[in-house]
Amino acid sequence: MKIFDAHFHPEEYGNKNAVSAAIEIAGGLCCSSSEKDWQKTLEITRNDKTIIPCIGIHPWNVAEIPPEKWANMRRLVMETGSFIGEIGLDALRPDMEMQEKVFAEQLLMAKETGLPAVIHCVRAWRRLVETINKINPGRFMIHSFNGSPETMRQIIALGGFVSFGPGLANEKAKKSRTAFLSVPLDKFMLESEGEISQMAGLIQAAEATAKIKNMPIPAIINAANENYMEFVSLGL
Repeated sequence: MKIFDAHFHPEEYGNKNAVSAAIEIAGGLCCSSSEKDWQKTLEITRNDKTIIPCIGIHPWNVAEIPPEKWANMRRLVMETGSFIGEIGLDALRPDMEMQEKVFAEQLLMAKETGLPAVIHCVRAWRRLVETINKINPGRFMIHSFNGSPETMRQIIALGGFVSFGPGLANEKAKKSRTAFLSVPLDKFMLESEGEISQMAGLIQAAEATAKIKNMPIPAIINAANENYMEFVSLGL
């Protein structure tokens, strides 16, 4: 079977250690974290047309953004059709005020360009939902979702998707596992991000989600792939 990877970073690309001859990575979303890896992300996607680039500033890397950096980001997005990401909010990191400012600016860019956004959130769900609701950026996805089922319903009501990775294989991840149990089958994707290879991460995510939903692995993969194709079609 083929499977799409809804979230990985340039340094993880190509780390496809063969753990199953039955599954092949069909493509995915390669997300940058700062200006330092924008060009690396674009280089990967120029050489592999199954990969869609995502250009953004991660909440771990926020600072006062000079106008020329915003102009460069907008130029790259417009020239390449890159999605916006990885962006978001992280309450475990300092300077939430600056995080919110940078997040809002990038959501506005997603709205103005009509391109989907890939979003990171840790313990800042109320602020995140409020910001998305205020800006109404269009299509977006929360990667490695670890919020409550109620928050997930709010995200979906705002037009969002949620993505789940190999972390669901950990039975201690009760919050994420509970959320996945209640996610609609047309609103989730699978991703590889984790401390293992890209292929191993995707397989663990597929196996864990199939077990939680009590579904065959091929059915889970097919549903995730269909949702991925719907999500990316808005930006192509």
